Amino acid sequence: MSCRRASLHIAVINCDTPVPHVLAARGLCSDIFASLLRRATEFYADWKTTELVFTAYDAVKGELPLQQDLEKLDGLFLSGSTASAYDPTPWVVKLASFLTNTYHNNPSVRLVGSCFGHQIICHAIFSPYSSSVGSSITLPSPSSTISLASSLSPLPSVVSQDPKGWKLGLHDISLSPQFLSHFGPVPSNPASPSQMRLRFTHADHVILPSLPSDFLSVGRSEHCALQGLYKTGRVLTFQGHPEYDEWTNIEMITSYGATIWTEEVLQEALEKLKKGEDDSLYAARVMLDFLVEEAAEQVDAAGKIEMLLDEKLPMAVAHSHKCLGMDPAKN
Repeated sequence: MSCRRASLHIAVINCDTPVPHVLAARGLCSDIFASLLRRATEFYADWKTTELVFTAYDAVKGELPLQQDLEKLDGLFLSGSTASAYDPTPWVVKLASFLTNTYHNNPSVRLVGSCFGHQIICHAIFSPYSSSVGSSITLPSPSSTISLASSLSPLPSVVSQDPKGWKLGLHDISLSPQFLSHFGPVPSNPASPSQMRLRFTHADHVILPSLPSDFLSVGRSEHCALQGLYKTGRVLTFQGHPEYDEWTNIEMITSYGATIWTEEVLQEALEKLKKGEDDSLYAARVMLDFLVEEAAEQVDAAGKIEMLLDEKLPMAVAHSHKCLGMDPAKN
């Protein structure tokens, strides 16, 4: 089976609207994601012939993909937000329930999230009672904005405020050995190829004392122990913002900073943003490879290949069917 496809259809769920200067210059969060992934297809030679098609939804307005939409997607991306995954706000509760249902009942849908997107995916999959909720929720329509959400109770969450406070600016992530074995070293960071540099603006974090055997940690940093999750062909999340460039991150932090942080904290964050390059193109390459990697398969006695939907698939089997194409020489 070929790793590359002629086209990929990606839905991006906007969970917030960028600050005015960013919105005017870069567009919505979905536009910023699209720009990053298209830059990656132009940068990496083996992705140049793949067309990326994007569809945007506004979760704050209650817009979410329908079942027939999900069946046509290669990936479902979730943006950052000023909201928290554990908020009782109707649109957040509705989105969490949608993701729980999608993960449990639509195993062909691949979930990708950054920052809040990472947190709400983890909340939807791992928070207590999410499994029972996922089996009972009917996929919402864009018009069922408040009524459905109001009838649902917020779940106890694996997401909480980080006692260390805000993480702002450009920071190093020490990638886990398992993640590196899947996606390779970071060629854009030759001095520390096992570290990925991303931009951050977050105060919440995900706490998972242990992971199921079919999930692995993306990595960790000094500030945050879980920098993302990966499950072959199902879930890929980043606590950071691979979609942010330096200007976008500076504008976001500056716009929020006056009302949230002291001048000292704000200036420290801005200095960290200017300390060097990020590895967003590496992260984008990982996302693209994730969208086309082969799902774990099982061959029965008759030689028929079947999709293995068992959530407890051993990692050894999952790891044996990957399509990465990572070549450090290609950067």
